[in-house]
Amino acid sequence: MNIEGTQVVLRLSSDPAILAELRKKKSLTVINGREVFVRQFDSRPFEFTPGSQVTVGETVAKALVRDSSFIVGDALTGQVVHALEILKSFDAGKGVTANVCPYCSKPFDRPQQLGRHLLRDCENLPESAKSEDAAEEAADESPVPSGVPASD
Repeated sequence: MNIEGTQVVLRLSSDPAILAELRKKKSLTVINGREVFVRQFDSRPFEFTPGSQVTVGETVAKALVRDSSFIVGDALTGQVVHALEILKSFDAGKGVTANVCPYCSKPFDRPQQLGRHLLRDCENLPESAKSEDAAEEAADESPVPSGVPASD
């Protein structure tokens, strides 16, 4: 699964005329006591309520905005309006991995390996981040054989 680098924040239009038209077309429905505008992308429903924001990938956002368009007024000469608005788009940190030591830039396959590295092995760890208690706790985490009581 690819994660898009550009994320987009969407919201339902706050224009009263658009909301009234959505109610008239029965596109703005009441679910659990709140008005909801629902659109699907790739069989996944996205719910938009007045005042709420939803962050999605750029491809999903373009498809949802395109799907939210409708004609106001006459079907032949009416204006095409979008019920969803794009508030902002931002880069989601392309190429950044969470499993890299922030002090020595050493990559790890799993977050647990990074945590173990930070507790025991990182040579560039600043003194303010070192804790004798954390190192002792990590050393004491060795598994206890069954039938042998653990000492406190």
